[in-house]
Amino acid sequence: ADLTEEISKLTAQKSACKAVDVGTTPHVFFHSLINDSRGLIVSSTCPEGRVKANNAAMTTVGEFDTMVNDMYQAGYVLISLDDLVTKTTNADGTVTYTKNTSLYLPSDKKPLIMSEDDLSYYHSYGENGAQGYADKLVIDSDGKVKCQYTDPSGNVQIGDYDMVPRIDTFISEHPDFCYRGARPTIALTGYNGIFGYRTNDYYKEGVDGADLNTAQKTWLKEHPEYNYDTDVAEATKIADALKADGWTFASHTYGHWNASQHSAEDLQKDNERWN
Repeated sequence: ADLTEEISKLTAQKSACKAVDVGTTPHVFFHSLINDSRGLIVSSTCPEGRVKANNAAMTTVGEFDTMVNDMYQAGYVLISLDDLVTKTTNADGTVTYTKNTSLYLPSDKKPLIMSEDDLSYYHSYGENGAQGYADKLVIDSDGKVKCQYTDPSGNVQIGDYDMVPRIDTFISEHPDFCYRGARPTIALTGYNGIFGYRTNDYYKEGVDGADLNTAQKTWLKEHPEYNYDTDVAEATKIADALKADGWTFASHTYGHWNASQHSAEDLQKDNERWN
């Protein structure tokens, strides 16, 4: 009787859902989050140019939490990029994409696409939390993707110090914020590596490498313990864990290029760096 009652309730909820127009889905994106005031005050570790850039384009964890909760309270539900389309594999093996007309949500819910750009923790963000950013993504003792963050006192913390773990935690507390386990998309560059790991193969050249820029050479000098293969292996573990949790990936171009300012040939060469 209990099972029959539950089935009836779920069937009624399903019947009340309505197909949504995925073509009107809004997209909200964030950069890496700032955890403390160091990135917003001019200092020896955060010059005026970085303070202006941080204020213009970045979000604090407090602002982020407020916005995510506002979107949730407004009835928005995370969907994935794949939910926007229906994929059909043709007889010749090619794939045709059409607009998904069969995404059903409760009448008080609206679809939302969310993404994070530049999840690389660039050298320009400073070292060891100099501007309030996390240092890198890590996997904690429970197998969850978290962030390593160095606080203003120099203490290394593991926790929800950027968008990835904060969204995962929010969804664990509000499971109706995502559609079928959907997560945001991470749009990566590669010239400084990914997730805080220096996976660009230029780093293998060492401090005298002709392809390295000044920031990369300086970082190598300050980290004599660096091992390219180790960083690649750790970044791969992070990527696999994120995929398993439903996160998807997109190319933000290898070199963070503005497509409107470069030729198609330049962009092709740029993206070949990913292969």
